[in-house]
Amino acid sequence: MSRIFLSTFGSFGDLYPYLALGAKLRARGHSVTLATSESYRTKIESEGLQFHAVRPDVSLEDREMLAYVMDAKRGTERIVRYLASIVRDSYHDVAAPAAEADLIVTHPITYGTVLAARKLRKPWASTVLAPISFFSHHDPPMVSPAPWLHRISMWGTGFAKLWMDPSKRHTLRWVRPILQLEQELGLSPEGNPLFEGQHSPSLVLALFSRHFGPPQPDWPANTVVTGFPFFEDRRTVPEELARFLDAGPAPVVFTLGSSAVGAARNFYTD
Repeated sequence: MSRIFLSTFGSFGDLYPYLALGAKLRARGHSVTLATSESYRTKIESEGLQFHAVRPDVSLEDREMLAYVMDAKRGTERIVRYLASIVRDSYHDVAAPAAEADLIVTHPITYGTVLAARKLRKPWASTVLAPISFFSHHDPPMVSPAPWLHRISMWGTGFAKLWMDPSKRHTLRWVRPILQLEQELGLSPEGNPLFEGQHSPSLVLALFSRHFGPPQPDWPANTVVTGFPFFEDRRTVPEELARFLDAGPAPVVFTLGSSAVGAARNFYTD
């Protein structure tokens, strides 16, 4: 039996893959702790996993917060700057339980846990939930503040580098507190924590299908594409909804994720 420490942060889209992974590891006889916001404690413990609270605590019921971080132009910057500003708290929260683990598994923006894994020199696997986290020059992402950049990128990797490399340098300002803590811990610089610095040198788990994002030449060499880790939520379907589903052919569901739906504004009417 191994002691495995999983760390994640965000909405249900950030929680459920790690619940699925944790459940499979537990079924194989391992001791699994899932570290994230306090608001998810009940959900995690109901799945038979151990829970550890890590700051910040977030609530999907906080519509004001969701509107703030889901802003199309500055949402990503706001999230990263906020998490960077409290990285010392997050690091403090995970340092002790991570030290007891045989394996640490990190989410792309659990910056405190990444630093703890590196400081402890523990076996460490990083994860990504979508191809965008690789910021590949061969498969460049479409960024909401400037969607037209994606069209330029289609002219080749050279054009992608023209805007992606300056973006890496620009976002170093967002993550300055992380870089300061990295230096204080005596760790060698490993690049921008938002880009190459998020990835483990040992193993990167791409938690999605190859059909969703085929491997690219500039992905980390130690990347393993696992497919989607599906979590089966055991909540019962409301009776009225069950009758609707049983009354006809399977419907097509069009909706937003568990964060964006709280800040939908006029999305469904435009």
